[in-house]
Amino acid sequence: MATKAQYDVLTKSIIASLERAQETGGQAPWHKPWGAPRRNGFNPNHPHNGVTGKAYRGLNILTLWVEAEAKGYRSNTWLTFKQAKSLGGGIRKGEKAATVSWWDVIAREEEDEKTREIKVVRRFIVRLYFVFNYEQTYGVKLPKKIQEQQPDELPDEDEDGFDVIEAAQSIVDGFLASDNA
Repeated sequence: MATKAQYDVLTKSIIASLERAQETGGQAPWHKPWGAPRRNGFNPNHPHNGVTGKAYRGLNILTLWVEAEAKGYRSNTWLTFKQAKSLGGGIRKGEKAATVSWWDVIAREEEDEKTREIKVVRRFIVRLYFVFNYEQTYGVKLPKKIQEQQPDELPDEDEDGFDVIEAAQSIVDGFLASDNA
């Protein structure tokens, strides 16, 4: 099944990333930067689609973070070949895509052959898509809200005035003030 291959590739990529981090004395590449800026309702440090701005979810997040870290991409914007073309550009020659999956559950009524009883049967469907990082493209004119998210235009974490200690204290204070403490 195609998804087993995706899991195998992801597992190998994670192990390689951890080994690189260990060799350099660094931390895991997907470590959350707590002061990450948010713009237009989504975090630019979260992998997202370059046309819709919709954030990837589930296994796709880790897949794209690991891919970006392994290849040194700073952008978290990803596009299919068709999307890059629809935005007036293309994919640079020799670039390799990352694989993401889309899952859904389809429910439909089916008649049991023996009892003639109508039952709801649920089936999982999966579609695999091949996406490229924005840095693998050329001539792509991203929508304005996505263009604003590109690395060269992101503010430093400290520019937005985010204070980790203050935020943590606010969470603790709110918990202690609630009935759940």
